[in-house]
Amino acid sequence: MYIILIYDIAQDNGGAKVSRNIFKICKKYLTHVQKSVFEGEITPAYWQNYE
Repeated sequence: MYIILIYDIAQDNGGAKVSRNIFKICKKYLTHVQKSVFEGEITPAYWQNYE
């Protein structure tokens, strides 16, 4: 399954830390396209774990 993931996080007290954590997780499994945009292939079974 090919996905395009786009996220937006409000920058409050913990926003920067949360943003870095999400970035690291996404970069582990998908290709980084722009600041908060990732794309790539992912198995349906893996997708169900995070849905």
